[in-house]
Amino acid sequence: MRIAYLFAITLISGLLALAALAQSNDEQPNLPEVTFDRDVVFVKTAAESHWFTVEVANTGPRRQRGLMFRRTMPNDAGMIFYFPNEAPRHFWMKNTYIPLDIIYIDAKGEIVNIAANTPTLSETPIPSILPAKYVLEINAGQAEARGIQIGDILCHPVAEISPRCRDPKPAPKIESESSGEPASSD
Repeated sequence: MRIAYLFAITLISGLLALAALAQSNDEQPNLPEVTFDRDVVFVKTAAESHWFTVEVANTGPRRQRGLMFRRTMPNDAGMIFYFPNEAPRHFWMKNTYIPLDIIYIDAKGEIVNIAANTPTLSETPIPSILPAKYVLEINAGQAEARGIQIGDILCHPVAEISPRCRDPKPAPKIESESSGEPASSD
């Protein structure tokens, strides 16, 4: 009887371990397969311009996926989210393992809020405070390290370009595999 009891406990423990392993290998349930186009943007601060190679989240599935399930990202990389209109925005860090600075930008390209060092794996909404049309996510601490502040300008052709977006430096070359996600030309 005691052997049967130990066998049952061992079997149940093993099945629970297998179920947990299967769930951890399937981290992306109910999300569509997405790929991201790549582009470059720069943020014009009072002192200088800071270039980022970005993945473009410009569709519903791309915006929904964002940087979820990523474990690393280069410091000169990020993701830019485009929305069809300017409105209050709320982001969260669900399934996001990389701590981020979330930079909210209005339709004219002006930074209206920076949510610095956002907590990972959180479902707590992170509001834009003011209406935003674009959102730039970069590694946590990069906004402060580069002197990026509210009022600085995101320079990219989709934003209504500010005269402040003149930059004498050439744009960096876009690498096709900076984040491990395949490039797309949807």
